[in-house]
Amino acid sequence: MMRTLYRSAQAIGRVCPEALKKPLRGEYDSVSNRFLERPLFLAEIALQRLMGHRYLEWYAARLNKDETTGRELAERPVMESGDEDLEALRRLGLEPHHTLYEFGLGFGRSAQHFIAYLDQGHYAGNDITANRVRMFREYLDLRGLADKQPEMHVTRDNSFDWVAGRTFDYIWCGAVLCHMPDEDVAEVLSNIRRIMAPHSIFLMTDTHLVGQDHIVRYTSKDWFRPANWYRETGEACGLVAEDVSDMLSFGKGSHHVATPLGEAGGFKMGTHLIKYTLPENP
Repeated sequence: MMRTLYRSAQAIGRVCPEALKKPLRGEYDSVSNRFLERPLFLAEIALQRLMGHRYLEWYAARLNKDETTGRELAERPVMESGDEDLEALRRLGLEPHHTLYEFGLGFGRSAQHFIAYLDQGHYAGNDITANRVRMFREYLDLRGLADKQPEMHVTRDNSFDWVAGRTFDYIWCGAVLCHMPDEDVAEVLSNIRRIMAPHSIFLMTDTHLVGQDHIVRYTSKDWFRPANWYRETGEACGLVAEDVSDMLSFGKGSHHVATPLGEAGGFKMGTHLIKYTLPENP
């Protein structure tokens, strides 16, 4: 049904004059995105909730449709980036002998650099998408990095039960929380303490809309939140939070840059980096 509606919208779009389409798009990428895809996805999520399912389950199922192979992944230009995240971690003290946990490794854009840099067996991470973890394992084999013995988990909640009883020197979460509703973000920030030691550093990078001091839900899966929201929410969850965005690095294909968003260009997307630690006297 959605495919039929989408094709109908595309057909209308082809004959609709640009002077009319531009105001209809507003800040969005397309008219169909604003008036068709976004509302339908939101309705689908609402239905899932009524059936007792979490947003996380809906999003995992959506992402898991990607059946890219490791060889195909290697040809994606995005895999030429990610080293800027390693540089940010190094600026904040990461060394090869440290252990690093990555929450939401995706298809490994940044993880490939973390694994190459760290000592054998010192990287662990998770993702909600089995296919992404599978394609990244294939990619690591092609890159000759499988011998570094990275540990990767496919997960379905934010409990961190899969690494219970272990702590890591550094924890990284890059552009992940912007795809999660407020209550899930708070759950992550509360439970992340389970894998933190007194010396641990948790670094979270995410996107915000420049000049906006409130949360904007741009699409069914994208929340733009100001840096202060992440700082205040982390503190409410028992963490010490500090904005260290000046430590960000800007590499090839980096998303750490103010970028025009939508046809009107009224929104500009920027990136912040928040550092979380445990309180000295909890």
